[in-house]
This record gives sequence, C-alpha cells and structure tokens, in this order.
Amino acid sequence: MHNSKLVQLIASFNDKELKDLDKYLLYQVDTQANVYQLFEVLKGVYPDFTHDSLGKQAVFKTLFGKATYKDVKVREQMSALRKLIEGFLINIEHTKNDYYNNLALLKQYRKRNLGNLFQQQVKNLQVLIDGDNYLNTENYRREYLLADEKNNFFEQQQNIAHDDAISIRNVNFDKFYFSSKLRTLCEIANREKILNVTFNKSLEKEILEILESNKKLYLDVPAIHCYYEIFQLLKTENDTDQFNHTLNTLNRYQKSYTDRELKSMYAYLSNYCIQHVNKGHADFTPILFEMQKLLLQNKILLEDGALSHISYRNIVAIAIKLNEYTWAEKFIEDYKNTLSGLHKENAYNLSKSNLLYAQEDYSETIYLLNQVDFTDVYYACTAKFTLLKAYFASREFDTLDYFVSSFQLYLKRNKDISVNFKKSSENFLKHFKKLLLIQKQLDFKEKGKLDKKTKDLIQKITEEKTMANKSWLLEEISKIKL
Repeated sequence: MHNSKLVQLIASFNDKELKDLDKYLLYQVDTQANVYQLFEVLKGVYPDFTHDSLGKQAVFKTLFGKATYKDVKVREQMSALRKLIEGFLINIEHTKNDYYNNLALLKQYRKRNLGNLFQQQVKNLQVLIDGDNYLNTENYRREYLLADEKNNFFEQQQNIAHDDAISIRNVNFDKFYFSSKLRTLCEIANREKILNVTFNKSLEKEILEILESNKKLYLDVPAIHCYYEIFQLLKTENDTDQFNHTLNTLNRYQKSYTDRELKSMYAYLSNYCIQHVNKGHADFTPILFEMQKLLLQNKILLEDGALSHISYRNIVAIAIKLNEYTWAEKFIEDYKNTLSGLHKENAYNLSKSNLLYAQEDYSETIYLLNQVDFTDVYYACTAKFTLLKAYFASREFDTLDYFVSSFQLYLKRNKDISVNFKKSSENFLKHFKKLLLIQKQLDFKEKGKLDKKTKDLIQKITEEKTMANKSWLLEEISKIKL
C-alpha cells in the first residue's frame, strides 16, 4: 500500500492538518475501530511512507492479529479511511466558505417559506458581501446569487409589488459573466502563445464589440477593465504603450483583488516581458525589473509568506542582466528564508553562484559549486552550465575536457531529464567542445584554418534550433582574436 491513493492523500497533509484529521476521526469512529487503527499506522510512519510496516501483510497483522490474511479486508479498511479523509477535506472547504454556507441556509428558508428567517438571512449575507472590499469576479458572483435567491423568493410569494432583485441579478450577472469570459479569453490567449497552438475562442469578437460599444457601463467595473486590458495586450507584439496602459490599470485597481488574483494578473505582464526579452527586445528588461520590485514591495509575489523558487531565481537573473549586483546580493540573502524547504538551498546556491559569475569572481563561483550537491536534476544541470562558464573564463581548459565528458555522461544516464532539455544541453556541449579545441590551438595552429573553423562553428550554432546557452556561446566565439 506504499503507493496507494490513500497514502498519497495523507502524504499531502502538513503537521497541523494531520493533527486536525486525528481530531476529526475521533468524532467519527471509535479508537478501537480497525479504520482508526489503520490511521494510527500511517500516522506512525508519517512522512516516510516507504516503511516496511506499510506492507499489506504487516498492516493486516496489526489490524486483525493472527487471523488468516485476506487482501480484501485490508482494502476495505483503506477504502473506509479514504472516504473519512475525503469527508474531512470537504469539511475544511465548508468552513472556509462562510458565504456559501449562509447561502445554502437562505435557500432552505426560502424552500420552507420561512419569510422572517429568510429576510434576516438576507441581511446576514449582505453584511458578508459589504464586508468584502474586493470588487472582483467572485464578488459579482455572490451579489448575483443573492439577488437570484431574493427573486426566487419574490416569485414564490406571488405578490404583486415592486421588487428590484431581478434588476440587481441582471446587472451583477453581466459583471460576473463579462469578467469571467475575459479572464478565460486571457488564459486561452496566453496558452496559445506558450504552446503555439490555436484554441476556439467562442464569442471573442462579439464580447469585445459589446464592451467597446458600452465602455462607460462595463469598463468602469475593475474586474472587467483589468482583464480587458490584459487581453488587448496579449493580442499585441512588442507594444510598450499597451503594456504601460495595462500596467497602470492593474496598479490603479490593486485594492480590488486578492493577492492571489493580483499575482495571476501580473504574471501575464511578466510573461509578456520575458517573451520579448528572450526575443532580444532589451527595453522590456528594466520594465520587468521595476514591476518585480513593485510586486515584492506590495508582497503580491508572496503566498502565505512564501516566494516560489522560480520567482526567486528569475528576479535574480533579471537584476544580474541589468548589472544590479548590489541589489541582487541583498535580495538573495533577504528572501532566502521565504523559499520552501524543497528548493530552498538549490535556488539560493544557484542564484548566488550566478551572481558571483556575473561579478567575474570565477574562483568563488567554482569553489561554491564544487561544495554544493544539488538535489533537483534541473538545478544540477543549470549549475553545471555556470561551472563550465567559470572554468572557461578561468582558462582551465584541461579541467574542462574532463568536465564536459562527465556532463555528457550525466545527461546520458539520467532518466529524469526531459528529452528537449537533454537535446538542447547535448547540442551545446557538442559545439562547446569545438570552441574549446579552437582556444587550445590559438598559439600554434595556422590562423587561416582557425578562421575557417571559427566561421563554420558560428554558422552551425546559428542554424541550431534546439540549443542551451546559444547567445553565450556565440559571444565567447566573437571574443576570439586570431
């Protein structure tokens, strides 16, 4: 049962959740019940679920003593415990969704025709909505659902009287629909760029025509306006004016969204910048840097106080590209403890070594990278590239002969490396070896022959479609003085 769905489920829990689950189970079953004893077995080995005590026969003996082993009895208890845990997870979501629990109660009051209780519950729900400062899609959805229930109650009473619930429902449904639709169109447009495919964007033209014909009505709604500008940006290529307009719009409406939503919205702008930086549009690099600093300052990039290792690494890379070495060094140290445990040391050591390399402190770069054992294969490969560059800058050509062969063997043997990354890395090493050979021959080889070799190498690298560190390699070749 080591790799069972039950074990995968419990493995996803943190310490607090496991304690809360224990309390929940005690309300559901007796401590002597087999299903609770199974939980005790799993809790006893947490978080290492490779323990021998999780073998089915070992678990059977714990639960049923000396009885004859029957696989089905263990599976029954595993299934029962999994259902209890799923109930616990559902309960967690219920406790988080105070609004929707109250809405469910409002529906029951309506169905039972309890007018006084219904009206009081309407007030309770309105207090929850008014207490929410966010003017996002979720807020309009809640307003719409409350108005929908109020209208249902009005129709149920069959009274001939004025009631504006249907109008409120209509207005908020429009806000909810258009903001949701635009958000979906943004997601599709972004994914089309990443995957280089085309998806069906139903009603795209019609939606945009309605919004552009009714700008005052809809573009004054923050959730609609922001996604409208993001979508307009995603349809452009290298448009700094639209980028700045979109950025200003997001900055203006920051308080209308949760940090998670803002992080998602600004990610569109970050990706837009990164794509154009990668295409050689250097004017987007300082724009991206300033935006990242703003997001850090407002803690938008942090989730529950944690910064993703990818964001951490990317921010350092941007700062290095702009020669902001002092800022990068402070950032690396200041934000180290915001990284998650799994990638904390990997991201820290790689970022620090990249900064040392950029500062041309090659000996320290080599020393650091030779002291560190990267636990993630991607980090390990990226670190090897930095180490290779540092060796090359230090003119340690004999060391590089061994290092390149070792790197090639690592790529060949490691099954966890993706096919594209492996091919890209292998192509780099293949051409780098040729550069290395030219460097070694500079002092004794005929210059005419070396010049031809160099030009041929540049042509082959330029034509290579899949290759890591391509620009670095071309830059190093351009430095060769024949």
